[in-house]
Order: sequence, then C-alpha cells, then structure tokens
Amino acid sequence: MSKTSLVVLAVATFAVAWMVPAAAQAQFSRDAKWVPDQANSLILVNADRVFQSGLATQEKWSPEQSFQRGMTIVPPGVGKAMFASHFDYVMMEPVWTTGVFEVADANARLTQAAERWESTVEDFMGRKSASLRGDLFGVVLDSGVIGVMAPGNRQSAARWVGDADAGRARVSPYLADAIKFADQNAEAILAFDLANAFSVGEARSALLQQEGLTGPEIEALSAAAGRLKGLTLGITVRDKAYGAIKIDFQDGTTGLDKLKKRVILELLSSNGMMVDDFNDWEVAVQGSSVTFSGWLTATGLRTVGMLVNQPVRLQFSGGKPQQGSAELDTVQITREFVDTLELYFRDLEQFIVERRSSAPRAYSLWFDKYANKIDSMSITGVDPAVVEFAAGMSREFRNVALILTRSQGKIDTRTISDVDYSGSYGYDYGYGYRSGNVSRNAAARKLAKTEESAAAAAAAKEVMQDLRNQFGDLRRDIESRFGG
Repeated sequence: MSKTSLVVLAVATFAVAWMVPAAAQAQFSRDAKWVPDQANSLILVNADRVFQSGLATQEKWSPEQSFQRGMTIVPPGVGKAMFASHFDYVMMEPVWTTGVFEVADANARLTQAAERWESTVEDFMGRKSASLRGDLFGVVLDSGVIGVMAPGNRQSAARWVGDADAGRARVSPYLADAIKFADQNAEAILAFDLANAFSVGEARSALLQQEGLTGPEIEALSAAAGRLKGLTLGITVRDKAYGAIKIDFQDGTTGLDKLKKRVILELLSSNGMMVDDFNDWEVAVQGSSVTFSGWLTATGLRTVGMLVNQPVRLQFSGGKPQQGSAELDTVQITREFVDTLELYFRDLEQFIVERRSSAPRAYSLWFDKYANKIDSMSITGVDPAVVEFAAGMSREFRNVALILTRSQGKIDTRTISDVDYSGSYGYDYGYGYRSGNVSRNAAARKLAKTEESAAAAAAAKEVMQDLRNQFGDLRRDIESRFGG
C-alpha cells in the first residue's frame, strides 16, 4: 500500500472510535504513563459512555452484541481502553501494540482470560501475568488495570512496565496534545504522529499512481505531504453518530486547497476503502489543518470497524466457554449467529446493489474484511449446519473481493498504453520516476471502466443473489428444526 494512502487508511481504519459521546471528563492523562516510548499512534476510548447515548438506547445496543457484531472494539466489561502502537507507515502495519484495559477486578479478569486460552498465570515483576493465544503477553498493571503487549515478548513487556514504574515513559508532543484534547473535549480519540514520516519525493511517486489527479494537484499534495504533522480523529454519538478527521500540517497552507472532497474520495475508492457515508461528508481548511467530517450510519460504523486490527482486545472478550444445557442455549445462540451473518450480508449487498462508486476496487477490501470477521466469530454452541454455512459465506465474500480486484486490473491493463507521464514538471532522476503532468486517453479509460465495472457488478450480484437464496433455505431449515 502506498504511503500516501495513510490518510485514507487512517480515516477508515480507526473511525470505529465513534463509540463514545463527548460528554464526561475521561481523564486519559492518568493512563499516559502506560504509553511506551516510540509509540506513534494512540486510541483512547471510554466504553462506559457509549451505552448511555441516545443512539445506543434507541438501537437497543448491548456491550456483548455490539462487540460480537463489530460495532465496538472494546470487550464487554471494560470501562476504558487505550491502544498504543508503533506503526510502520511503509507496510501500514503495527510493529508492536499495547492495550490497557480498565476493569473491575484485573486479577480475576486475567485469570479468566488465561483459563479461556488454557494458559498459566505466573509471577512477573511482582504482578500476575500470562502468555495468551496469538503471541500476546498479559499482565496486571494495577488493581483495576490489565495490560497486553503484542507480540508477546516477555523482555519487551518488562521494559514497558519497568519504564512506567520508574516514570520514564515518554509521549510525543503530538500524542500528548491528543491526550489533553481527549480529557478536555472528547472521550474517544485516535491520533497518528506523522512528523517526518514521508518525503515529498515518496509522496509524489505514490500520487502519480492515483487515478483522477492532475499534475498541479500531484505537485501541491506532494509538497503538503512532506509537511504532515499528524492526524486526529474523534467521533461522537448522541442521537446519531458524527465523525471528524483532522489532518494537521506544519506551518503553512500551501497545497491544502488541493485536498478537496473529490481527491479524498478518489483516494478512498482507488485503495478499496470506500464507505458510502463519506460521499456526504464535507471538507474544510482551517489554518494548517484540513477537516473531513459528517454523519455515519450504522452500516458505515460497522464497515469502518472491520478495518480495526487490534488483536490485544480479543483475549478479554469473555471467560472460558462453559459446556452443558444450562450454560448454552443452542437455539438462541444459533439464531443470534444467523442474525449477525445476515446483518453483514445486507451491508455488503447494499454496496453492490446501491453502489455510489463506479470503481470496481472501491469495495473489494470490505468483502475480505467481512470474511475475516465471520471466520473469527465464536462458534461455541452454534448449530453445525450454520457453522458450515458461515464458512461458505466467507468464501463467497472473498470470491467477490477477487472479482472486483481483477476487474480493476483489467481496466489498468486495457488503458496502460494510453498513459502519458510527460509534462511541464520534467523528470526527477534522483528517484527514478517522472513528476510531470499526467495525461490519459480519457475516452479509452472511461470505456474500459464502464465495461469492466458493469461486468464485475453483474458477477458480484450473481454471487450475492445466490447467497440470498441460501439464506432463505437456511432460515426455513432453522424454523423447521427449532420451531418459531
């Protein structure tokens, strides 16, 4: 993934921080000591507040169901959560991540997690600890605080805890400002520290690969990318959900006028991370910052939530499953499982039937992410026939993702000979690419896009219609065996 896709990915990946309204004083500054040195991204969430919002009451959200359906990244029973990571902005993956969870009884919760994953609780620096499934290391940081590090390197965890105990943990100025902002104005914040993350040349090279950008836009945006300071996201929920992403730059406004809504949507679509709600968001330039904001529907919230990859959260989602009819109601669990599957299906069906972007790749990533979510759902107590159906459903979602991705590839192949990189800006021999005006045979590309998009949409609709029919058969089978 290109470096200039960072803003796109950050918008989509962490918009799930929507889950808390900006009302009470969360006092995240008290948790700042647990932010490890070298952290360059931070998520702060006060989960207790979300279920007090008007929207949560209206939609009858529960912590357990919301977590299962991807509406929140915080496990049930966790009051506040903080995720700190060192992100590799080249690979767009975290090198390491720590999670800090506020719970009623940290010792009991860690023991519960250890039992769930058949691990052993051991002493660690005078605290209880356990190695958990997924290469994670959990430790009781305080009486009501659990910490998790991924990867679960015991020595790295010892340095993390030791630095905090000695008061040596250091937070970058940008992340420190985000913590202060969370304490004063919001209870859900995501912040990326992007200082010195990108060069002008690297940004230009990546932007040249983006469709729909003019030469002047590429030059201006490349220069702006070299001055990136950071990105902060906050989404509040009252009677509706509202999201705002603020992209901060070093002093100066040069190039920011080019970061228009059309450009942002083009970057989202071309990187396969389009959320239809973004079509209705607005862009505003304020000093050295650009804000992209608007309302989020329930589908939009679930969709962007699928991009959140925080494995440290999963280990505290519940205790060890209990067996026996008294603890497990197969009928109820199966019905809820199927309801969740159908919820996911309707989200993706809407993308195909009512798509607002003509780029085939615009929605491909979501099908992969939803498939992964289905594969990670707990199947304890679920009827075997439904489990088999879910496996087939995730395979079909990946099939649609492949259809859409290949379609985009066909468009690129058909029109690659029509791309002309010559222009008034000349060459940048130091980086080995052209930085001039990009011109294309617009008519040829439009024809290719129209034909290939139509073919991909037809193939995707066929897969989704077949799944729709299978859902009908599954529902009838469940009713016949389990009754109404």
